[in-house]
Amino acid sequence: MHKPSEVFACCGIDVSAAQLVVALESIGGGWRQRSFPNRTRGHQALILWLQKDGTRVRVCLEATGLYSLDLALALHAASGIEVAVLNPKVVNRFAATLCRSKTDPADAQVLAEYARRMPFQPWHPPQAAALELRTITRHIAALTQQHTRQSNRLHAASASTTGSRWVRQDLKRSLRDLQRRVEKMRRAALALLEQDVELRPRFALLLSMPGIGEISALHLLGELALLAPGLTVRQWVAHSGLDPAHHESGTSVHKRSRISRAGNRYLRRALYMPALVAVRHPTCAPSTSPWWHATKPNCKLSSRSLASCCTPSSACFAGSRPTTARACCLTSNFLASPSLLEREVLLHFSREKTLDDQERIFKRSRAGTLDDCHTVTNAQKTSEDVPV
Repeated sequence: MHKPSEVFACCGIDVSAAQLVVALESIGGGWRQRSFPNRTRGHQALILWLQKDGTRVRVCLEATGLYSLDLALALHAASGIEVAVLNPKVVNRFAATLCRSKTDPADAQVLAEYARRMPFQPWHPPQAAALELRTITRHIAALTQQHTRQSNRLHAASASTTGSRWVRQDLKRSLRDLQRRVEKMRRAALALLEQDVELRPRFALLLSMPGIGEISALHLLGELALLAPGLTVRQWVAHSGLDPAHHESGTSVHKRSRISRAGNRYLRRALYMPALVAVRHPTCAPSTSPWWHATKPNCKLSSRSLASCCTPSSACFAGSRPTTARACCLTSNFLASPSLLEREVLLHFSREKTLDDQERIFKRSRAGTLDDCHTVTNAQKTSEDVPV
């Protein structure tokens, strides 16, 4: 962050697949707008245009996947330019307070206004190896979904005697080809991990977690390696979309809480199978399975109940080492200070109003008497409302 006395111009860039619509604050007031192609030569021309006045520039743009990544990297490498990559939902809420129309020039001005009015958080580019690993693992996830769809089509084609033999053969060939491509991508991901000195120990740490295999570890590391190492527990949980969302108002509206699902869907998908293993096999996660069965007497394997085992609740720790899928935060301060992590999680995930009730739940979970932990909650809350 620069000193308040330093002069800088605010700029907003609306990114699309073909072009960049730019709004730059003028020295005398107002806005200067131009369009550039969203290609390498367009990025270079944009940087020269921003540097023409010799004033430092703060640029805000929305995160639009691969369409904005190369632009953000080019702006970050340029001298005299700071770039912030914003969450599109945050920009949308901000824009609703400024204007009613939605056009590309209007969106660019909104982004420039955001750079001028709101706290500026500079964007830092991810490591090249971590970015490549995420690209590979997400491609593997897409191939796996295609394999599942083709397998379902083959099952449907084989269930009827009127189906075509040629169609079944083609579907089988497609399944074999998809399986070969998935295995090839996994080998490429493992080779990348072997060559990187920072990702290799993190991958080994994930494999040491009970219930996490090689496939799950690849997908988890692909999503977690790009995150900043200084994130808190609440930020980790919010990023995964496993934080509880409450809907209560007055005395009449008391809807059942659910997970927000506002975060990374790839991370939630990668956590599902390790959580399923943890609740079905007590030997893999001895502190998670009893807690889940105690809070879910009917043992229904729902997504909401499994989210309880994906998140780092106070019952997910045995001794000094986390034992669940979500506990692989990869941050040394959490692994070195499990008591700090337990207290943060306890304060975040418990719905009780007083610290004494939170401590009571925590002590019962550590003592193994989790079956009656819901008795300390309010009378109107049932065991279905145990926070995830």
